[in-house]
Amino acid sequence: MPCDICSASPSESVITPAAMSGAVKKGFNPFSLGLVPPALTRLATPDYPAKWEHQTIDGILSHSDWTLCEACTEGLNRFLNIRGRDHLV
Repeated sequence: MPCDICSASPSESVITPAAMSGAVKKGFNPFSLGLVPPALTRLATPDYPAKWEHQTIDGILSHSDWTLCEACTEGLNRFLNIRGRDHLV
């Protein structure tokens, strides 16, 4: 399964919706961190990162698990309060 952020395969981790929402609230932004590939970034409208943030915290994206590759998981980990493997499914 490809990574839900960068589309790389294979994905290594499955992150809970609560962990992803919490990380976004703490500033995780895959667009500003350079985790979203340039080809996908070019297709996005200028307000897409803000819409993604809202959907990840309070919208449809806040209800499902996230499958992430190693690079995106490393970027996310800085914004998580990691206790053991609580953020993983």
